[in-house]
Amino acid sequence: MRAGTLASATLAILVLATPVAAEVFYDEARVIDTERIYEPRQVPVQVQQCGYEKPSTPAPVDPATLGDAKSVDPGVDLLGALYREIELREPPADVYRCRMVTRMETKEEFVGYRVRYEYGGRIYERRVAEHPGGTIRVAVRLSANEFWGQRP
Repeated sequence: MRAGTLASATLAILVLATPVAAEVFYDEARVIDTERIYEPRQVPVQVQQCGYEKPSTPAPVDPATLGDAKSVDPGVDLLGALYREIELREPPADVYRCRMVTRMETKEEFVGYRVRYEYGGRIYERRVAEHPGGTIRVAVRLSANEFWGQRP
């Protein structure tokens, strides 16, 4: 007799301790407030950058002008004429150049809505991608344990 009572008690404990499958259904909740959410994002931006800069290489020596340098001083050899030409030459003028550069900028990007809604006399809040309008769909879960005053 005692073994039967123990088996019944064990079975009763197992039944009560086993969570009951929850039933889920969907309902509509009244939207109280919506707020647009923006977050800072780093985005690449192409911009044109212009300015004066020194030429990276000097202008080449014109071989035709070497003859003029030799005619001024007939005792100058070719290497001396080249050196004199480089010395007498004016430095190249700065060049105005433009180029496209990429820089990162911070922009506020729209990412969704923060929605406050009322369901069953309580206020809830969640984030959604699209504006819900006057109501929002909510998932409601019920289980038998909740009806008996227990939490699953």
